[in-house]
This record gives sequence, structure tokens and C-alpha cells, in this order.
Amino acid sequence: TIMNGLPDNWYGEADFKTQKKQLLHAFIKNVQFNREDTGYCILTIRDITEMKMAETELRKFRQQVEKAASAKARFLSSMSHELRTPLNGIIGTSNIMLSEPDLTDNVKKHINVLKYSSEHMLGIINDILDFSKIDAGKMELKKQAFNLRECMDNLVASF
Repeated sequence: TIMNGLPDNWYGEADFKTQKKQLLHAFIKNVQFNREDTGYCILTIRDITEMKMAETELRKFRQQVEKAASAKARFLSSMSHELRTPLNGIIGTSNIMLSEPDLTDNVKKHINVLKYSSEHMLGIINDILDFSKIDAGKMELKKQAFNLRECMDNLVASF
């Protein structure tokens, strides 16, 4: 029979086909014992088809989530490059304009607002990328000096 050759007290999973040719996943436990010089075997079969189907669906869903996360990371990387390039051009041009000797204070003030706003937008883009790094487990924190008064002055000037 099918049980011959199995070790005593064996358990494991097996697949069967029902009379209707449907697949049945089962957990099987074989317990063998002797009583009054007669060998007995208790065979327990538990249907785990639904659990196996749920595991398969979970595995498929996990793969979809990983693909979506990968696509999101690629998109963020691409968009950050596309946004950073013109912002760096604006910041660089602002710095060049500020080095001109004949600028009025009013023009310098407006160029500084332009520069600050561009740097602020660049910081927002970097923050968005940081979320992507957090998702990937690659975020590293660093200490940095921060001047609250300068930040508030720049914020007020931009309005």
C-alpha cells in the first residue's frame, strides 16, 4: 500500500486529485503503533487547499507590490533628475546675477527671492527622494546646522 515504507509517525504535505479530477492539497500525519501484537496506523488527512491558494495569491500580490515599488523608485529617480537640472540652472544663474556689481538693492532682493525659492523647491524634491530611500531602507541621517531666523526671513520674503 501507499503507507508501506513511510517512517513511523511521519507527517508532511501531499497533493491528491479528487474523483472529480480537482487538486487537493493536504497535510498528512501518519501515526503507527502496536497493540496486542497487531500493528495499527492512524492516518490523518487535512484539506489545506484554501490555505495553499491563499499563499499563492499572497505571493502573486507581493510580487505585484514589489514591481510597483520598483516602478515608483525608477519614476522618482527619473523625475528628480528632470526637475533638478533646470532648478540648478536657475540657482546658478541667480548666483551669477548676484555677482554683478551694478545691481540695485531692489533687484538683488528679487534675485535672492528667486534663488531662495529655487533652493527651497530643490529641497522639496530631495525630500521626496528621501521617502524613496526610506522605502528602500537606504536612508542615512546627518547632523546639519540650521539657522531658523534666516529660514523665516527667506520664507517671509518669498511672500
